[in-house]
Amino acid sequence: MSSIAQYMHTELFWVIITFGTGILLTYANLMQGKAYLGSLTEPVPLSVWIPCMAMTVASFVYVSVEWIWYLPPDSTVLGMYCIFLLGALLWAPMITDAIHREEKTLMVAGALWIAAAGSIGLLVMACIQSRTPLMITASSWLVIHHTFVDAIWWYSRWHLNGRTTALFSLSERLDTGDSNDELDYI
Repeated sequence: MSSIAQYMHTELFWVIITFGTGILLTYANLMQGKAYLGSLTEPVPLSVWIPCMAMTVASFVYVSVEWIWYLPPDSTVLGMYCIFLLGALLWAPMITDAIHREEKTLMVAGALWIAAAGSIGLLVMACIQSRTPLMITASSWLVIHHTFVDAIWWYSRWHLNGRTTALFSLSERLDTGDSNDELDYI
C-alpha cells in the first residue's frame, strides 16, 4: 500500500456499500427467522469457522481498500465484485428457502459458487494489476475460503435435520433411509 491514495474508485465504493448493506440485512433476517439454524453451524466446527471468517473479513477489507483507493479503477474488478457480492447476497434467501422446503437445494450451492467465481476473478485481477504479495495473498485467501471452505466443504457437509437428499433420483417417492420396501422381491 502506498502512503498516499492516488485513486478513488467511487463506483466500487458504492457497490460495496450497497451490496454490503443488503447482505447484512439478509443475514440479520435469516438469524431472526424461526428456521432451524443449527444445521448452518454443524458442517464446519466453530473452532475452524471463526478463525476462517476473521481472516476472510480482514482479507476482504484489505483487498477492498486497495482496489478502491490504491489501484487504478477497472471495470473488470467492478464486475468481479458484483458477481462476488451477488453470491453473498443470494445465500441467506436461498438458505431460508431450503429450510422452508426442508431439503438441500442446488440454489444454495449456486449462490456459494457465484461468490466463489467472483473471488476467483478478483484473484486473477490482483495477480495482473497489483503484484504485491499481501494483495495476492489476501485475494488467494478469499478464493480458498469461498471455494473450498464454503462451496465445497460446508455445502457437502450441510444437511437439514440430519436427512440428506440426492441431487437427483429415478424414483418419485422420498427415501427416508429406514425402509426396506425395495426388498419385497426376496
